[in-house]
Amino acid sequence: MEAFFWVMDSVLPTTLVLVGLWNKRKIQSGMLAAQCADAPPEVKEDSERAHRLASRLLILWGGILAGFVILMKLIVPLQPHYLSLIINFVSISVFIVIIFFVNYKRTDK
Repeated sequence: MEAFFWVMDSVLPTTLVLVGLWNKRKIQSGMLAAQCADAPPEVKEDSERAHRLASRLLILWGGILAGFVILMKLIVPLQPHYLSLIINFVSISVFIVIIFFVNYKRTDK
């Protein structure tokens, strides 16, 4: 049963990293420019900057959370389901904070 919680707890940090890498690829391949083809240049630049910031933050915090999951699993003596609840709450909170931070940075000029 403990292996199940290892897998479940590593899903969110892995998802953060994968979404960050996907955003990075989206910027580099020009997919973002194709989606904003009819938009003014300021909107294209703003969208690219927001995606670049989000991808960096997602990759960084996904790695940090992966390390956090490993340390929590090895150090904290709680039952696996309680520990999983804490880890998933922290992971989802980080994801939501990143979204609001990028939106704040985008609108704060």
